[in-house]
Formats: sequence, structure tokens, C-alpha cells
Amino acid sequence: MGSLIRLFLRLIGFNIHVRNHWSGVTKTIQSLPGSPGTKLFLGGLIHILPVVALLLFIYFVRSNPWRLSIEETAALLGACSWIVAGPPQVWYYESKILPNFARESRLLMEYPSPGMERLRRSFLGGPYVIRVNIYFTVIWMLLVVVGYFASMGFIENLIVSDHPFQDWLFYILLLGVVLVGYYTSLGFCNSFKAIYLTHLLVKCDLKSNIYSYDGVLGLSFVGKLALQTSIMFCTGWLFAPLIVIIGQSNGPRALLVSYLMLALYSICQIISFMTPIYLVHRKLRDSKRLLIRRFDLTANRTYVSNILRWCEATQRRFDFYEKVYSRIRSIPSWPLNLDTVVKLFTTSILVPVLVTVVSTYLKGNANLP
Repeated sequence: MGSLIRLFLRLIGFNIHVRNHWSGVTKTIQSLPGSPGTKLFLGGLIHILPVVALLLFIYFVRSNPWRLSIEETAALLGACSWIVAGPPQVWYYESKILPNFARESRLLMEYPSPGMERLRRSFLGGPYVIRVNIYFTVIWMLLVVVGYFASMGFIENLIVSDHPFQDWLFYILLLGVVLVGYYTSLGFCNSFKAIYLTHLLVKCDLKSNIYSYDGVLGLSFVGKLALQTSIMFCTGWLFAPLIVIIGQSNGPRALLVSYLMLALYSICQIISFMTPIYLVHRKLRDSKRLLIRRFDLTANRTYVSNILRWCEATQRRFDFYEKVYSRIRSIPSWPLNLDTVVKLFTTSILVPVLVTVVSTYLKGNANLP
């Protein structure tokens, strides 16, 4: 779709630039005209329009009457609303957050740094530069297809068909679910890539920015990266009510599996945030130790060489050492502030708990067999 949009815009005089390492959904949204805010709006719009058209067709043409309960319909609409938020989140993450991470990383690195070229290649390699992302996407897509065929009771009620395998609408829905499944896999792949890039960053030699603007040696941008990853995962909770309702339709064991899936997703969301933060925490801790050791050595040498001929200049030098020493010790070991912690609590704990409560309520009122 992105290629068609760019071709059309070129024909009318607009030249849209996209980067090769972006995913297809990011290239599509980047091809849209307007400011970043306009791109976000239009990106969600062009992805939700086919879904709205299909639901309207089912409601007015195929359903007589509409078989889904109010609770099931609410869960379905909640899952469909992810199409408005999910692809724009992927675009924002790949076109804004990851480039900012690469730019800030270059500013922090000692030049030349052995890991700089490796970090650059990994950033420009796209979401599948990490081999595990390829394996994950294949497995994820297989699970999506299996999940679709395990939802036959819900799908039969949705498309109003007692023989879904002979109904063309069944395969249209399958195609849509596969596309959405691929879009959701990009969120996981980008989070894996963010962790990998952070791992490469902390392995590099970084500048000793004791008086950095953020007070954590210039590494606060990793905290912002981790928070945006958690926000991207947060949109996935829109699928939770539908997953629980479909699990209920397949019996108690399937319902238990549905809750386990949501618990595993919540764990993945927390890990995607905490892993980059922990890697930077270790880097900050080790950097502080190294800096303190260096100043200890310099201060002790100065003291030994001047102890018998102490003067005002020596005292000023020691006052300077004490200020720098205190500054180093005051640097936090975690690249977090109160605002980031509050947002993390909201996206990783409060939202999952609220969605699980809502899902349980809707499940209790669904009329699936």
C-alpha cells in the first residue's frame, strides 16, 4: 500500500522519502502527506476503514438478526480499535523513537569506538536484523492462524454461517486476522531490537559526561525508549476481552489458557521495559565506580606529593576534587524519574488489571455456547 501511495504522490508532484530499514507499515504511514500528527491520524484511518466496511457489511447484509450479545460486540469493537492505535504506534516507534536512540548513542560514544559500527549496522538492519525476530514472527503467525481456527464458535456467530469453510467471508476474515497478527508481531520485534541495541550501547566506550543535562551521564534517553516500548505494548490489551470471551467458548481449559496468555503478555511488557533499564543501571554503576577510582588515584597522588609543602593552590585543587567526587556519587544509578515511574505503573500494571476486570465481566455475560 505504501508503494502505491508514494507512486500517486509522485505523480502529483510530491516526493516522499522512506528508509529501507523501516517495516512496511511504517513506510505506508510515512508516505502519507502532512505533519507527524496528521500522519498518525491518517495512518489509523486508512487501516481502520476496511475493518469498518467489513463490519458494516456483516451487520446490514449478513446478520438478520445480529447474533452477538452486547458484551461480545463490545469485545469485538475493542479488538478492532487496535487497528487505529497499533500501526501508528509502530510508525512512531520506528521513525521517531529508534532514530532518537541512535542519535543520542552516537553523541555519547567515544570516537572511535569499536562498537559504533556494529550498533549502526544493527540500527539500519530493520526489525529482522536480529535472527530471533525471524523465528518469533514465524511462530507468532502460526499461533495466530491456530487461534483463528480455534475461534469457530465466535466466527460462526459473527458471519452468520453454519458452514464457514464454504463461505468466502470466512477467508476474508482470515486474511484480515493474519495481517493484524503481522502488525502485532512488529511490536515484539521492535522491543527485541531495542533491547539488543541497548545491549550494544552499554558494551561501547562512552564519554564521562559527569555534568550532563539529565544527571545520569546522558543516558536518560534509554528510559524514554523503554517507556515508549511499554506504551506500545499497552495498546495490545485492547485484544484481551475478546481473547477471554473466545476462551470461554471453548471450555474451562481454554479459558485458563486465555488468562495465562494475558499473564504472559503482561510479563513480556514488564520485561521489555525493565531489561534496557537494568542494562543501563549496570552501565551507570560501573561508570561511577570507574570515575571514582580515577579521582581517588589522582587525589591520593596529589596528597602524597604535596603533604610536606601544602599551599593554597593545593587546597583549591583538593576542594575541586571533593566537589567532583560528590557530584559523581550523587549521580543516580537508574535512568528513571518520577514521571517515568508513574507512566510505567499506569501502562504495565494499572491498565492490565483494569482490562482483566473488564474482560472477566464481559465473559460472564457473553452468550457463547
